[in-house]
Amino acid sequence: MSYPSTWKKVKFGDIAKRKSVRIDNPQESEYERYVGLEHLDSGELIVKRWGSTKDVTSNMQLFNKDDILFARRNTYLRRISVALFDGVCSGDIIVIEPILDHIVKGFLPIYMQFEEFENRVVAWSAGAFSKRIKWKQLSDFDIWIPPKEEQQKIVDIIWNIHDNQEQIENVIKVIEKIKKAIINQIIGNCKNGEVKKLGDFIQIIKGVSYNSKDYCDKEIGNYFINLACIKKGGGFNWDGIKYFKGEYKPQQVIKEGDILVPNVDITRSADVLGYPIMLPKIDTNKEIIFSMDLSKIKLNDENELNKYYLYYLLQCDDIHDFIVTYAGGSTVLHLRTESVKKIEIKVPDLKEQIKISELLKNVDIFLDKANTNIIKLLNLKKKLINGFLSAEILIPVEVKS
Repeated sequence: MSYPSTWKKVKFGDIAKRKSVRIDNPQESEYERYVGLEHLDSGELIVKRWGSTKDVTSNMQLFNKDDILFARRNTYLRRISVALFDGVCSGDIIVIEPILDHIVKGFLPIYMQFEEFENRVVAWSAGAFSKRIKWKQLSDFDIWIPPKEEQQKIVDIIWNIHDNQEQIENVIKVIEKIKKAIINQIIGNCKNGEVKKLGDFIQIIKGVSYNSKDYCDKEIGNYFINLACIKKGGGFNWDGIKYFKGEYKPQQVIKEGDILVPNVDITRSADVLGYPIMLPKIDTNKEIIFSMDLSKIKLNDENELNKYYLYYLLQCDDIHDFIVTYAGGSTVLHLRTESVKKIEIKVPDLKEQIKISELLKNVDIFLDKANTNIIKLLNLKKKLINGFLSAEILIPVEVKS
């Protein structure tokens, strides 16, 4: 790869230094926030999640505002983010401070998300079970960087994209709160209709039992939906789809618009158990089978209970809390079908159900579009970082008069 003559070759250690300050007892320290590997997200420029030092029992590392947290374990996940606060972090995170002799502020975290740099980090990582990279290896990397004037333009462009992403995410959070309020206050506290049990309206059909020989990643057999397809708090994960070549019953086939709920929650966090998803459109001529980890909620009569109204009804906090409260299992939470059927609800007339459902469907359409825009911004950010730092995209130099 060739670079313009104005670019400079330096060691990574010339633009970044490792900080290593030990905090012996985080619970009694002045710091409230703890960042572990589980809090770092692939492709995110800033740290968006954290835990509490009250839950930490072992020694930690100190980091300060504007330090970069780099996950040195499982480097293939490509987790590197800037902390916008002081705190402590896991020993599997390298705390990095920019050296501003050769670079401008904000450039280092962008460079560390450059695909060529990430690939070299992954290739150099070592370990039998959980590959790690050492600081010595990082600091000895030869890298090419543009002049500071060009760096500043790259920083302005990439961080502006990030700011736009943040604005959309903040709007999504507000809209999701409004949606939850509508569900809880209008559907969850419905005053109309007589009190009935949810089991009067639905059947709960458990998915197919299977073993490892029944499914695979290759396109053999029918589509197979299991727990890996369910996102935390609802939503569908396309990457979780497998292929199934085992036996199944006709009732264990699902179609677009069918409602599924997870039967188990191995994390015991209750973010997944019983929380509904509605199967999106999947372009296929294959049948779609669902696993024993999931159940299909089938309506007895859509003239009594609208499908979409049921979907939003199952998202009510009171109903979800009831499901979790009466779940079975000491180590893994299990859905109790009979408990779900005993949930007492009031259902308004069909016309009112449809009116409420249409409102919430429009909210979901807006949220889907907003999330799609975030994905587009993330893809644009990545393409520009790779283009700018490989010198495939050159930022024009301003002509001085």
